[in-house]
Amino acid sequence: MAGDASGDLLSFLPDDLLHEILLRLDSVETAAQTSLLSRNWRYFWAQIPDLKFPLPGNLDHVRYALTAYDSTNLRDLHITTCVASPELVEAILFLAAPLLTGEIFIEKEMLSDDETEGEEDELEGEEDDLEAEVEEEWVGRGDAFELPCFHRATKIYLNLYFLGLKMPTSGVFIKLVSLYLYNMWLDGCCDLGELVSSARCPLLQELGIDNIHGITNLAIRSKSLLQIQLHSLEGLQKITIVAPMLDILDVQYDFATRQLVADISAPALRTLYWDDMFDLISAKFNEMVHLMNLSTSFMIMDNCQYLMEAISILPDTKTLSLGLLTSGHVFGPCVFYLLSLSTGIRNLKLKLCWDSQEQTTCSLGCICYQPETDDILLNSLMEVEIIGFYGTEHEFAFVERLLRWAANLNTITLSFQCGINTVTEEVCEKLRRLCHPKTCMKINY
Repeated sequence: MAGDASGDLLSFLPDDLLHEILLRLDSVETAAQTSLLSRNWRYFWAQIPDLKFPLPGNLDHVRYALTAYDSTNLRDLHITTCVASPELVEAILFLAAPLLTGEIFIEKEMLSDDETEGEEDELEGEEDDLEAEVEEEWVGRGDAFELPCFHRATKIYLNLYFLGLKMPTSGVFIKLVSLYLYNMWLDGCCDLGELVSSARCPLLQELGIDNIHGITNLAIRSKSLLQIQLHSLEGLQKITIVAPMLDILDVQYDFATRQLVADISAPALRTLYWDDMFDLISAKFNEMVHLMNLSTSFMIMDNCQYLMEAISILPDTKTLSLGLLTSGHVFGPCVFYLLSLSTGIRNLKLKLCWDSQEQTTCSLGCICYQPETDDILLNSLMEVEIIGFYGTEHEFAFVERLLRWAANLNTITLSFQCGINTVTEEVCEKLRRLCHPKTCMKINY
C-alpha cells in the first residue's frame, strides 16, 4: 500500500477520461491548475477542445492560453469580460482564427458599480460608470480591432460595447453558419452586406446585427440565409435583401429622423417583423406567398392604399399583428382587406397609435372614403386583441362587423387607451352586447 501511495497514479489515467474531467471544469484557469496534480498533466489543458473564460475574463490570460494551445481543433472559445481593449481583442481573434473549427463567443458585459466592487484588484477603477457613460463612449470613438477571416468557424458572436470593428476585405468564411454582431461601430470601407452575401459566406443561415453604428446602405444577396435580424442600426438609410431561402426577417428601426428605403425579395418568407414605421411608399416587398406571421408597428393610415395595392395575397398567414398610426383616420377597411386575403388567420392583434400632431385632413382618395367591405367569413379567427382603444364611432363599428363575421371567435380583448375618462359601465355593456354567447370579451381600462 505504501508503494502504491507514493506512485503517480493520476498520470496513468486514460487521455479520454482526462479530457472529460477537464471539460467539466468551469474555466481554462481551473483546468490549467490541474497540472499541479500530475507531472503529465502540465500542458494537457492546452489540448481540450473547449476553452471557457468566464468573468472577469482577463484578456491577457486568454492570449497566453491561445499562444500555448497545442491543437488545431478548437471547438468552442467562450469569453466573457468586463474590460476589452481593441488591441487585445484583435490579438485573440488572430490567434483563434487558424485553430477554430466551431464557435467563438466574446462578450463585454456592462457592469454597474455594485457589481464591479467585488472583482479582482486588477479591475479596480476601470470602467466604473459604464452605464452612465454610454453616450460619451459612442461619441468618443477610439481605435478599432480587425476581424480576421475564419475559414473553419461555424459561429461568430461578438458583443463588444463601444469598440470599433474593421471587417476583412478578403477571404471566404467557408463554413460559417451563424454571425451575430452587437453594440459596435464599423470602421473602414468594407461593405458589411458584401461580406455576409453568398460569395464570402456561402453557408450562412443566421445573421443578427444589433446596435451597429456606421452602416448607411446594407445590400445582402444570399442563397443560404434563413433568418435575418436587423435592430437599431444608427444611420441606416437603405436595405436591399435578395434571399430566396429566407424564412424570418426581423427589422427594428428608429424612424424618428428619416424613412428607411427598403427593397426586399424573399419569396419563401414565412415570418415578417417590421418595426417601426411601415410605409409601402419607401418599403417595397416582392410577392410573399408563404407568409404566415406578419407583425408591423406604426403602419401609416395616410398611405394605406399603397399597402392594399402592394399586398395582394397572404395565403398561409395564421398570425396578423399590426401597429396602426391612425391620426384620426379609420382603420377598418385596411384591416378587413388584409383579413380577406387570408381567411385562415387565427390570431389578430392591433395596436392603435395617435401621433403627437392633430388629426390630418382627409384627401379625396383617403381610406376614410373607401366603401364598406363586403361580408367576409372569418371562421378560423380564434383570438383578437386591440390595444389603444378610444371608443370612437368607427372603432365600435369595426368591432361590431368583426364579431359578426368571426362566428367561432373564442376571445376578444379590448384595452382602452390610458387616460380615457369616458369609459363607463354603460359603454362596456354596449360592447358586450355585440358578442356571440360563446365569445368571451375582456375589457381593460
